[in-house]
Amino acid sequence: MRQPDSGLAAAIAQVARQITDATDIRLKLKLDQSPPSLPAEIEYNLVRIAQEAISNSMKHSGARTIEVCLRCTPGLVRLSVHDDGAGFAEEANGRAPGHYGLTGMKERARHIGAEFQLATGIGKGTTICLLLPDWRSASG
Repeated sequence: MRQPDSGLAAAIAQVARQITDATDIRLKLKLDQSPPSLPAEIEYNLVRIAQEAISNSMKHSGARTIEVCLRCTPGLVRLSVHDDGAGFAEEANGRAPGHYGLTGMKERARHIGAEFQLATGIGKGTTICLLLPDWRSASG
């Protein structure tokens, strides 16, 4: 799949590569073209959420592979970041002192009207997923 030259997908690809370039981590990008009508504020927040999720994987998971997916269908944008790292107990939910990455991602998701999903477990890796239904009403 050809990577786009501009827009949300290109911004996510650029951030992902910048974070993982000097590492041994395998980066897999599966990025659809973003809808042309996606507001800049929503794109900005989606890129920052992807950036935080990838950074968290790099810092905390011990992952060998990080996969970033962007799927855009009529009325729905789905962004996910999955790693094959250590995972963590979901009960902890990122509440360790000094760790605010998950909280920030959740706040950004709420701000743009997206549903934030977290799937993880000890030894099972971590997946962060955002579902943004009909962004046209979320952009106000």
